[in-house]
Amino acid sequence: MNRFCICMLILAMVINTIIISASEPEQIIVADCQFFDEFGRIYSSQHEDIVSLMTLNNIGTESSELKVINALYSENKLINAQINKITLDGKSQAEIKFVTNTSVCNTNATVKNFVIDKNIRPVCESFILTPDGIENEIDVQLQRIKKCYDDSLLEWLASVYDPISGGFYYSLDARNFTGFGADIESTSQFLNIAEVSGLKPVGKSFCEYFGDQFSEKIVSYICARQNEANGYFYDPQYPQSRVAASKLERNLTQAKVMLKRFESSPLYLYPDQRQVPVLASTSSLPEYMQSAENFRAWMEALPWDTAPYAAANQLSAQQYTADAMGYTLMITEFLVSIQNKATGLWGRDLSYEAINASLKVSVYFNPQTEPYPNAEKMLSGVVHILDENLLPPQTASELWNPVALLNFAKVSGAFDAEKKIRFKEALPVVLKWTAQSLEDFKKPDGGFSYGRFRSTPLSQNMPVSLGRSESDMNATMLCINIWDKCHSVANRPAAPIFDCQDSDRFLKMLRGNSVFSKVCIPEKVYSEGFTGYRSVYDTLWTIYAPDGAAKLSNDELTLRAKSEDAENIQLIAGIYTAKENLYKIRVEMKLKVLESGGTPIYYNSLSDSFDGGAFQWLIVGKQDGFTINNRETSSGIGSEVTPLLENDRWYTLTIDYEPKGEQDTKITYYIDGEVTAETNRYSGYGVRPPVANADMLTLRSFKQSNSTIMIDDITVSNVCIQKVYSESFTGYSSVYDTMWTIYAPDGAAKLSNDDLTLRAKSEDAENIQLIAGIYTAKENLYKIRVEMKLKVLESGGTPIYYNSLSDSFDGGAFQWLIVGKQDGFTINNRETSSGIGSEVTPLLENDRWYTLTIDYEPKGEQDTKITYYIDGEVTAETNRYSGYGVRPPVANADMLTLRSFKQSNSTIMIDDIVVYAY
Repeated sequence: MNRFCICMLILAMVINTIIISASEPEQIIVADCQFFDEFGRIYSSQHEDIVSLMTLNNIGTESSELKVINALYSENKLINAQINKITLDGKSQAEIKFVTNTSVCNTNATVKNFVIDKNIRPVCESFILTPDGIENEIDVQLQRIKKCYDDSLLEWLASVYDPISGGFYYSLDARNFTGFGADIESTSQFLNIAEVSGLKPVGKSFCEYFGDQFSEKIVSYICARQNEANGYFYDPQYPQSRVAASKLERNLTQAKVMLKRFESSPLYLYPDQRQVPVLASTSSLPEYMQSAENFRAWMEALPWDTAPYAAANQLSAQQYTADAMGYTLMITEFLVSIQNKATGLWGRDLSYEAINASLKVSVYFNPQTEPYPNAEKMLSGVVHILDENLLPPQTASELWNPVALLNFAKVSGAFDAEKKIRFKEALPVVLKWTAQSLEDFKKPDGGFSYGRFRSTPLSQNMPVSLGRSESDMNATMLCINIWDKCHSVANRPAAPIFDCQDSDRFLKMLRGNSVFSKVCIPEKVYSEGFTGYRSVYDTLWTIYAPDGAAKLSNDELTLRAKSEDAENIQLIAGIYTAKENLYKIRVEMKLKVLESGGTPIYYNSLSDSFDGGAFQWLIVGKQDGFTINNRETSSGIGSEVTPLLENDRWYTLTIDYEPKGEQDTKITYYIDGEVTAETNRYSGYGVRPPVANADMLTLRSFKQSNSTIMIDDITVSNVCIQKVYSESFTGYSSVYDTMWTIYAPDGAAKLSNDDLTLRAKSEDAENIQLIAGIYTAKENLYKIRVEMKLKVLESGGTPIYYNSLSDSFDGGAFQWLIVGKQDGFTINNRETSSGIGSEVTPLLENDRWYTLTIDYEPKGEQDTKITYYIDGEVTAETNRYSGYGVRPPVANADMLTLRSFKQSNSTIMIDDIVVYAY
């Protein structure tokens, strides 16, 4: 009996045995593996093996004993077979490797894997081992990459879903802190992850997998963000005027794809469906999109030589609209004409930025337009950058882009048979670099971060997180897509990262997601000490500088600006100050000027855009040193806010920015803790209102600067206003329903018209006491504000009430008194536990509502400040806190008390009591 007949007999006997031995009929499932080399045919060499690697997984289910049959077919004939008996315990995976020599067949081959379907999901990867070991090295690196995707990744993806809006957050910080919202791009990126990773099972539509409730929620989320007037999509947390054209186009593209995935339509026409308006002036498309001539001029004006990634990013964002307008061929021809023919990339140099830019524009090359031009040069350039560049990738984009670019070029048809050999030889370098880098970007919370050390606060110049060490959606999508692209460039099918059990488990996590109560942004929103880095490019700064202009030494950053350089130095850091209840922003840094050059050196800004929106300060070189200047416009050197400072000496520069109105916004400058100037001249003074928050810190050298400066320990902090107590006496049936604990004779405390009326009589045996527990900050407290509406009906000519904010019953922080006069009353400040203190208001009228506000800023004995306001106007400032001269001021408080004097004969009304902590 020949070999073929023996194999067929064995196969039939085994299959029959499996079916008969089962307690009930079981289904035999078959997983196919097709084998091709890079030329589309199978090798037929005695020294090369076909390998089928099948992973079996029944994690989370009962123990399974089964037999697995691997059978090799060629031209529909059984060539070889192998039987494996295996036990799966419900806790681990098992891999079965089937190896057969290619000499047994000389045409394309197929391996069929037979297994009983008992909660088992076979996953097949098939490849050819070649004599030079390239395939083996590829396999080693792919397995290394696979280990980066674990259960914590699944849990993180579920944790950033917002069950209220139906969208996904960028990160856990975005979920947890006020001012952030789920955003269109993160939601789109999650759906990409679901598809590529196998989270959405292959063969199921998004609607089928997620079900009606989730699908309807996400469609509503997308549609609610479309602008009826122009058809674009906006995240509500960002002012529409701040959204750049590239971001607008990205949102549009992503919204279109998401709605298509859920088989739905927008509420209004898309912008490209409106390109023939009734009047040209009413077109909702940007002017540069309205004609081919305009678009060509716009493309040519992009900074292809100096900032190729920025140029490519803007162009690629226009892809959908440009295609609808018929501009695609023109774009492709233009890109070919400006490509760097020596490197096969876009940009002047061999760099990560050139790779990044090239990936962005590669979307315009495909078999229908034309293959990627100069692909072999590009391949050599990429391998050179990855193999010889001493700097590891600093962002997830730099990690993702090389393998993605190679794959784009490959599928565009750029590599013929001869070039494919060189392509394959390069893969071990590319995959090893990718695996090693991927491990650096993995974060303990489960996903991947955009920076090697931490996430980024900005995406498309929009604030998305605090930039701390955590996973984010953008990086996680890129790092998951790497799995698929690495297999694609290696000509292998990629086993899904998640299996059916993972998919079911994820849906349960998604449905069980709770609504998170957001908290205020932490005080310190940015900090950089330049400690522990190998390179300045490891930091959170995005740095644009000539070679050697930015260097780390002794954990400090040295910047050398020379006027003869073609470009100035720019450092940009994304930050995120509070968008709600912001009181003050503080920027602090250590600064040393080694050479000042007698010219303006740096202009620096805290802003909500690249235009310096909040405030700008300048370092201005003088003959014998330098000054810090405040600038209110985008030109000139502003006005000096420090005395002349010495070169070659460290200073601590501190700037406080308190945005209010045009006249009462305040910027305070300090050198080494001493105030040197106060001004209301913010950036844009007299032209627009002050910016009330910031998301960008920039340091930029002037073109004419010839200077060397050192900077260290940069921090940006914000002070938020938190309402820690509020009582308006509204909706209560009794005064005792309120948050006050009230001790009063019968009838002395009554609600009327949602106000509280208090009637104190000296003949009563007890006085009136109202006590409210509050909780101001115990750390980093800047100020406490107490505000209340007050009306005195009868003042009685005697002290009426003594009231306090305190950390005990003894009036620890400050005390204010209501003191009756013959024709009205005053508010007095008391520093001891006896007497009536000193008046801090003029005589106030009886039977009239006033708003009393008291600000308490605890510092030292002499510089603590208490400010009294009546109806918003300052009436007094004092440092006489409660206990002045006896003990330090109390730096926090947890009790608010109102108490009548024993001798009081009065009736007062109070309402809308609020306590804020800053």
